[in-house]
Amino acid sequence: MPTSAQSGLLAAAESVTSAWRMSFSSVHFLLFLPLVVAGFFLLPQKWRRAWLLLGSYYFYFFAAPKYLVVLLCGTLATWLLGLFIGRAAAGKPRRARMAFGVVLLVLGLCFFKYNGFFAAFLSPLFAAAGANYPGGYFTTAGALGISFYTFTAIGYLVDTARGDVPAEKNLLNFALFLGFFPSVTMGPISRAGGLLPQLQNPPAKFDAAGAADALRLAAAGYFKKLAVADTLAIFTTAVYGNITAYTGGTLTLAAAAFAVQLYFDFSGYTDIARATAQLLGIQLPQNFKNPYYATNFSAFWQRWHISLSSWLQDYVFTPLVWSRWTEKLPIIGKKVAKPPVLTSLAITFVLSGVWHGDGLCFLVWGTLQAAFRIGEEVLHRTLGKPKKNAGRAARAGKTAVVLVLWAESLVFFKMGMTPLPAGAGQGWAVKQAALALVRQFSPAGFARIGADISSAVQNGFYNDGLIAGAFILFCLVCTALALWADWAEHHRFGGQPFALQLGAFTPGARWGIYILLVVCCFAAFLAQSGGYGGASFLYGGF
Repeated sequence: MPTSAQSGLLAAAESVTSAWRMSFSSVHFLLFLPLVVAGFFLLPQKWRRAWLLLGSYYFYFFAAPKYLVVLLCGTLATWLLGLFIGRAAAGKPRRARMAFGVVLLVLGLCFFKYNGFFAAFLSPLFAAAGANYPGGYFTTAGALGISFYTFTAIGYLVDTARGDVPAEKNLLNFALFLGFFPSVTMGPISRAGGLLPQLQNPPAKFDAAGAADALRLAAAGYFKKLAVADTLAIFTTAVYGNITAYTGGTLTLAAAAFAVQLYFDFSGYTDIARATAQLLGIQLPQNFKNPYYATNFSAFWQRWHISLSSWLQDYVFTPLVWSRWTEKLPIIGKKVAKPPVLTSLAITFVLSGVWHGDGLCFLVWGTLQAAFRIGEEVLHRTLGKPKKNAGRAARAGKTAVVLVLWAESLVFFKMGMTPLPAGAGQGWAVKQAALALVRQFSPAGFARIGADISSAVQNGFYNDGLIAGAFILFCLVCTALALWADWAEHHRFGGQPFALQLGAFTPGARWGIYILLVVCCFAAFLAQSGGYGGASFLYGGF
């Protein structure tokens, strides 16, 4: 627990950085990125990695100042653990060291990510015993990005133990691998075999063609984030912040809107992250591949948050399927030598839910994903796998089922992201999510739904009917454009980002799209920053 002097320094750092809070959508980042890229290519080759590491820690410090020390300690610990594993003989000695390292990293993740959750249950027990829960300074929120860089670190230790990658002996290289600023806060989750070699040998020359593609990708990412996700968030936040005030049709529309919002928010962020890395000549993995066109949940999870789902498959699901750890369990150990595939699926998806957040809503969400995936597997085993050459209507029907189940499950995800009222326990959010699902079936006419939508937007945006109407129209147009681009990616460009195809367009069409993206992003930024006379919105806190 920090001393009073340390707490004072941390508070001072918070006050300094709050005015210049760093995120991909901040003005600070737009000033920071050109300086980092220019310095990277102007400096001699031997200094570039140090420059990039300095920039990465600067980025993280202004994003979450009090948690930079957590990232630093985690980096040093993982680097030492990697060397410790690499020096062991192959086989059991190396696996034992790997298990030790993984346990340490998981314990650190649990403390910094779930401390607030534990505090809600343990604080009363400590108080009853006349003591304070020793969570102290870190009970309020999880360390920024710790879920992402901890999984990156665990993957590195496992790959080192398996012999897939050698233990990195250079601390500078490893610190840059774990703290690389485009991916440290929200991924994609990188693998050592993919990212480390690029950082060990950074590009010698600036790639103008690659930079042009990167800028196109970044522009598309900002459009998804600013013009689509954050405008939809005004509506969904208002609805889920006061569920009882809205009717069935509005709640159904809010569920669909949040599914679109979440997709374009996260995929937009990923586009910006990949573009930022590409400006430096570094390639990050594609994280989304048009998941809303999947015809089953197996395909969905091969397209949604790919770096996480592939990580879970390689480091959780596959080891569970092939392991024999259950032999040591009492009673059932001799009967169940290996966990069945369906059990392994359940464990993997529940873990995915817990990874996303520390509330009960995320546990419910993960359990629902497990139920969807297991139910699908049982149907395939019972009725046979569907034909690959099914007709267009059959494919559309199956896609619709996947989307409906996914959108409804995201109601729990959304409520898990919603701050709890004072004095409310974790069960409150679960009850609110269940209430929202039940109230979707309450009858309401189109006039009432229209009134609800207008009320939600006016409450969340600006109390003027004309401005609210213009905002709704703007939101619909931007969302339609984003969905059309997503359709084009899937049906015309083989899942490759639409933005990367713009170079093949005619100059007139290409520049028309550029201007449209800039205008929409600027208008959305004004709207969410109170540019029309309203209060500060989402970006006011960044």
